[in-house]
Amino acid sequence: MRSRPQAGDGRLVVALLLLLSSLLDLSGTGPARVAAAGLLAPAQDLPAAVVYLPMALRGTGMDQLPSPPSVQPPSATPRPSPTATRPLVVPTLEPTATPSPTTAPPSPTPKQLPWWGAYDEPLTAMASLDNLRSGYRAAAWYTTLLAVLQSRYPTGNAVVSRLKDSQKNAATWVGGQTGSFDALLGRVGLTVHEMDHQLGWQEGILATGLQQYAYVVRGDLTLLVPQMETFPRSEIVPYLKGPLLNMYKPIYLEGDSGKQGFLTVLDEFNAYTHSLFVGYGLRDQTPKGQRQSDRDGLVTFMMYTQFYLRHARTTHPADYARLRAAPEIRQAVKTLWARANFILDVTEDIPSLALDAAAVEAEMRKADMQAELRDFVLK
Repeated sequence: MRSRPQAGDGRLVVALLLLLSSLLDLSGTGPARVAAAGLLAPAQDLPAAVVYLPMALRGTGMDQLPSPPSVQPPSATPRPSPTATRPLVVPTLEPTATPSPTTAPPSPTPKQLPWWGAYDEPLTAMASLDNLRSGYRAAAWYTTLLAVLQSRYPTGNAVVSRLKDSQKNAATWVGGQTGSFDALLGRVGLTVHEMDHQLGWQEGILATGLQQYAYVVRGDLTLLVPQMETFPRSEIVPYLKGPLLNMYKPIYLEGDSGKQGFLTVLDEFNAYTHSLFVGYGLRDQTPKGQRQSDRDGLVTFMMYTQFYLRHARTTHPADYARLRAAPEIRQAVKTLWARANFILDVTEDIPSLALDAAAVEAEMRKADMQAELRDFVLK
């Protein structure tokens, strides 16, 4: 999570200089650098949990979050209803005529796709990491990081290796956790998540002179959209009630972070999709009893995207019209939604990748919430 200047902001030049400085030297602690960290909650009588929180929250007590009871997340794609029982067929007295050889067979009923269409991409074959583990040396942590990603999530390898000063930036997010192979593995998801933000900035805002924003979706797919300023994402807070008020609200919807607009909502949405892909790729390396917040983060930002578009449509019609008028933005929403549902389907039976995602995921899957996205993209 990084604070980013928006086009038209009077503080754009100052903010951009700060961000450029942070990209060149992320070892600093200036205001443009706000890092997320994977923190372990104490096990106590419940499983341990990994939660991605900003480093700025260390020492506030939020690094002592207990783990909620395990909840089986619902399916990522609505399942068809069971077929109704067919009525009893009474045989006729006359035998059924044999079809003529020239009669064409009935056409198969096409599989009904969700509104975002079909999506598929190769998944890891879960090649063994035993050689990397047994031969691990702390001095070679960066090479090992890339090898792990190439084996279990090649898109993550592309994200890390394509960023300028890759090893130096990776070192920031690895945070010195290189003493053992397992310690390094614990930082892989965070590193890919944050370096994806940086790579998108590098290949979008910086490469196009503030004209376009980039989302690095896969190693072979980067989406460019027109840069535009929209209302602060903090305005969606009133939609969040009860269990929808999870740990992500103070991180992303308050303070300077809450001042950011729609394009950064999609940026976090994309980054949390990468996080769940990494979690899936390393699922066999998760210590027994430990759970991670990968699914929670993704379904939360899917819900935030829906609420932002609803609030834009009902309260900021000019912003909504500008967003819908950009086909690149509509396509980006559709592609991100399709890929997110793909990995949610893949991981639905892996409880170690979620803490307490069920309520948010159920909200995100409501018909009216789905319609908010569908109507934005397709109508």
